[in-house]
Amino acid sequence: METLLKDIRYAARVLLQKPGFTAIAVVALALGIGANTAIFSVVNGVLLRPLPYRNPERLVHVHRMQPPIERGPISRPDFFEWRDKQEVFSDIGAYHFQILNLTGKEQAERLVAARVTGNFFSLFDIPPASGRFFGPSDDQPGSSRVAVIGFALWQRRFGGDPGLIGQTIIMNGNAYTVVGVAPASFRFPRRIEVWTPAILAEQKTTRGSNYLKIIARLKDGVAESQAEAQMNQISAALAQQYPDNDTNLTVKVVPLLEEQVRNLRGLLLILLGAVGFVLLIACANVANLSLARASSRTREFAVRTALGASRGRIVRQLLTESLILALIGGALGVLLSILGVDMLVKLAPANLPRVAEVSIDLWVLGFTFAVSVLTGIIFGLAPALQVSKPDLNAALKEGSRGSSDGGHRGLLRRGLVIAEIALSLILLVSAGLLIGSIRRLAQVSPGFDPQKSLAADVSFPQASPSGKDQSGEAAVQQAANFLTEAQRKIAALPGVQAVGAINDLPVTGRGSVNGGFSIEGRPPYSPGEEPVAEFRQVTPDYFRAIGLPLLRGRELTEADASKKPENVLINETFARLFFADEDPIGKRVKALDGEPHEIVGVVGDARQWGLDSDASAEIYFSFSQIALGQEASLVVRAVSDPASIAGSVRAAIGEVTHDAPVTRVTTMTQVVADSTAQRRFNMILMTIFAGVALVMASIGLYGVISYSVGQRTHEIGIRMALGAPRSAVLGLVLRNGMSLAVVGVVLGTGAALGLTRLMASLLYGVSPTDPVTFTVIALILLGVALVACFIPAHRATRVDPMVALRYE
Repeated sequence: METLLKDIRYAARVLLQKPGFTAIAVVALALGIGANTAIFSVVNGVLLRPLPYRNPERLVHVHRMQPPIERGPISRPDFFEWRDKQEVFSDIGAYHFQILNLTGKEQAERLVAARVTGNFFSLFDIPPASGRFFGPSDDQPGSSRVAVIGFALWQRRFGGDPGLIGQTIIMNGNAYTVVGVAPASFRFPRRIEVWTPAILAEQKTTRGSNYLKIIARLKDGVAESQAEAQMNQISAALAQQYPDNDTNLTVKVVPLLEEQVRNLRGLLLILLGAVGFVLLIACANVANLSLARASSRTREFAVRTALGASRGRIVRQLLTESLILALIGGALGVLLSILGVDMLVKLAPANLPRVAEVSIDLWVLGFTFAVSVLTGIIFGLAPALQVSKPDLNAALKEGSRGSSDGGHRGLLRRGLVIAEIALSLILLVSAGLLIGSIRRLAQVSPGFDPQKSLAADVSFPQASPSGKDQSGEAAVQQAANFLTEAQRKIAALPGVQAVGAINDLPVTGRGSVNGGFSIEGRPPYSPGEEPVAEFRQVTPDYFRAIGLPLLRGRELTEADASKKPENVLINETFARLFFADEDPIGKRVKALDGEPHEIVGVVGDARQWGLDSDASAEIYFSFSQIALGQEASLVVRAVSDPASIAGSVRAAIGEVTHDAPVTRVTTMTQVVADSTAQRRFNMILMTIFAGVALVMASIGLYGVISYSVGQRTHEIGIRMALGAPRSAVLGLVLRNGMSLAVVGVVLGTGAALGLTRLMASLLYGVSPTDPVTFTVIALILLGVALVACFIPAHRATRVDPMVALRYE
């Protein structure tokens, strides 16, 4: 211990003697360690940290797989069949989403709610923050309305009042008794703020009405594959019994954590690998600095060796210095990571799961400490081994500077620079590909004209008040009346050209009301082969308001509201797929209720699921004749800047009723931009990492060439004294540096050709091996390397031969 303390004290004195070296090394390591810690915090919070439930690894989602539907919900009758016949789950429950308007003394508030089976909370085995959870009696027909509210809603709306338990709140015009508050850590399903009993026994849905999501807990000793196999046996029997609805029905059992993060796992692992490259570049940089500094201490180590110091003793001393640097860099890195985590959370798209659980915790601090120690060993060991066995005769000669950069030491320094450049090129190419994807997406037309359009998301006042008549005529008429009055008031505002409404805005990916259909006059499809279309609801002037072109026929009008059966519109993809050789106008399709609907018009395709997804077949119904949900988006086309009328639009909706919460008012241009938020997030992070890597690699190359020039000052003086022109000296130094850059670019290109294939799912319209991106990035890197080499090369041409000849 005494020897270790001596090493630490000596190392501290040595590092303080060279504050410039120490500062550069600490900053480089802090950047690398801080970036790694920040990204690991996200990976830990999203991927690695167990869900806050009892034995969370036993919780699974049970999905319906029925082409073209993947990971879809099931019908109420199928759920009962699954529940009663399975033997692999200790418990199985169901839930589905709904929208509730919370009203009362304050402004109405839209809540995303879940209707759940009575055993829902017992599946997670968690205690309530206050009150109780649902029991079997709450989920029976005729039971009184009860609700469990989320912890955040309890704090925000009710000030955390413990007296709320047993009190009533008004949601969708009905009184619900609050029986409990969920704990702060419970966020399932994501974004849910209130839970109510589903009471499935009193619902009379058909087997083809798929709306229930299934969650279950595996029995002890039962693997996911075993559960999936048995559920598929049950589904196969159902397919034989009910071929019209359950043909080709299979089941997929997925762990709950995997289900929540499946779309992000690949991205986060790629980002973790990217910051790992940044850390390796930082280590290579500090190793190069350490080699240069250790070279100047060759005489010191020779003296110590001559006095009896062993090689192990010298190596230990140098490693102690490296570990101190790394630990200081790690401590500063933690501070940078705190800022980095805050930045990541702010930049993260709104749909990033478990983002609230991202934090700097003991696991993250342990990771940082381990990384700091490892980096200290990585960048300290090679220099320590290189200089710990000096040539005593050469090192102890009078006047020897002990700083030769030849042999293995010079080779190692050049090798480190080549590695830095290669790793930088991989990151730069990755960033370039992501930038190319964003550029391609920016050129993709959403199918409509977002300029001068405004969108306002609203919830219908007291829609579906009993929770069981979502398709009832009263709910349909109530929604239609509200939209008609809201549109009338908005249309009267100055600067408004057109106003309409749709149940789910394009490019948002929101909503998925779809189902099979048939075309009147054509042979019926075989069970399991019925085509599927997306169903949308619109008001008459919607297409003009959003700028979606009418290609054929006419739009829906107010007169269509009273017609039975109702008229519908289809999109261009529907017409191309199912009416390729004939005019669809006047043809009739059977969808939703089995009644024939006459096609009166064809409109252009709008990309519903994002700019990177092709349009699917769509049928547009009128809000006046059918209800597909409890909310809508009003779209307003303005004469000039749509943002300027946002306040007036919100006020106009409020004039109709205070019981219809307006959750968002934004321009359609912003809606389109938000649809690429995830890809922009990826691009920004990778570009930041690549930029840091490029700066570090440039500094590393500059350091090597600058050091080489210093070592060759005497040689350069001789050359110039013998008549060598400055251009020859300049070329000599540039060739020395650029040869390293070229080798690094070649090696990096080879590695990038393989590694960028891993990020193919993150790209759009760009090949992982895009030759233009590779060429441009290589030229940029070589250009930066040329600048980094030119500065010391230019300095070499300014050497005074007389001074250089006396150098040494």
